[in-house]
Amino acid sequence: MTVLTDAVGFVSMATATSMGTEIQRPLATVVIRVILFSTALALLVPPVLF
Repeated sequence: MTVLTDAVGFVSMATATSMGTEIQRPLATVVIRVILFSTALALLVPPVLF
């Protein structure tokens, strides 16, 4: 649940079009992808290993 709220919170940063967002948009995109990937990895890998 926390991961979902984090990812949704970064969506506004990733879709911003105001001045100065040239740096923030790629950073937010990477953060969203890493958060979702790490969550999927944490949910899938331990059951496979055990």
